[in-house]
Amino acid sequence: MCDLPLQGGRRAAEGCLVVQCARCGHGGHVAHIRAWWRHPKVTGCPKGCDCKCIY
Repeated sequence: MCDLPLQGGRRAAEGCLVVQCARCGHGGHVAHIRAWWRHPKVTGCPKGCDCKCIY
């Protein structure tokens, strides 16, 4: 998802902030994780392991 070129030839992946759950180890880009947990029907980890993630 963050492989699109940016100004100056850098890849977006070089500037993306990534977070990882302290319990299950799953994670992702901050913007994607925030969007996931904002969804009203979300109850667990984005990877489906049912963890109540701590970021």
